[in-house]
Amino acid sequence: MLKECMCNNINPPVRLQLMISSRFLLAQLHLESLANSQTANEVRNSLNTLPKALDPTYDNVMARIKAQDSQDSRLAKKVLSWIIYAKRPLTIEEMQHAAKTEPGVTRTEQGDLISKDILVSVCAGIVTIDKEANTIRLVHYSTQEYFMRTRNTYFPNAEEKIATACMTYLMFEEMQSLRGKDGRGLRRAMKLPFQRQAFLWYAAEFWNSHISEITESILETALKFLANGIATRVSFAIIQARRIRYMPIVIPFSDYGVGMSVCLCSYIGAHSLLEKLPWLQENINYSGYMHGTPRRLL
Repeated sequence: MLKECMCNNINPPVRLQLMISSRFLLAQLHLESLANSQTANEVRNSLNTLPKALDPTYDNVMARIKAQDSQDSRLAKKVLSWIIYAKRPLTIEEMQHAAKTEPGVTRTEQGDLISKDILVSVCAGIVTIDKEANTIRLVHYSTQEYFMRTRNTYFPNAEEKIATACMTYLMFEEMQSLRGKDGRGLRRAMKLPFQRQAFLWYAAEFWNSHISEITESILETALKFLANGIATRVSFAIIQARRIRYMPIVIPFSDYGVGMSVCLCSYIGAHSLLEKLPWLQENINYSGYMHGTPRRLL
């Protein structure tokens, strides 16, 4: 009913444009489907069974993605889950790093990154590159609507995997090389070449936003991350930079203890995670944070 009301409120020229774009998309997805046919008879049989609406067509697309070899299928699901669950559109460079970050990985080199053409092609026509914004996105608004209805079926535990990837990235070996005194490590983090810090800002800002439940797996990764003094300080600095447009390099960056993790969890409101920290009580009055102790933030 809501969708119907919204459509009725759209002026006729725009409504016509949306209808035309949907029909072109349907034709495009059908062509993608027919591309897998190897003989004339297979093409004819496929034409007779092509869906007339978008939802069944998207079902077919997902079936084709699943039928790819395991490596391509896994990559496609990873790309789609990042696009669908990301808190903002990811740049191509961010997606390249996100797609290669998972538990057990400690660094990525330029030669490890997957080309943007492959990231798009494994998704069977429902993902495209926005050249103007340099982002990777779904091909049509109806694709987003489809996945809003079906994402829990296709991408179970996606948020947990994304949160884990963000925390894993912040613990990369390159982050540990930022060790320095009096904030110089933070300055070095911000001056890394773009291709090397591509995923840093997203991971640092949104790792906690993807934690909806403290599972055993999430807790294991989070405790490693929060015990990592450099990772937590870089995350804290970037979150503050986003929130108050200020890079707090005055935080004494020579202290790599766990006290800052208590401040970080308090500051971002991650109270469920904060309660799980084994070192909470001994650091509740930690004074390494410029705006007060963790106790004051709770």
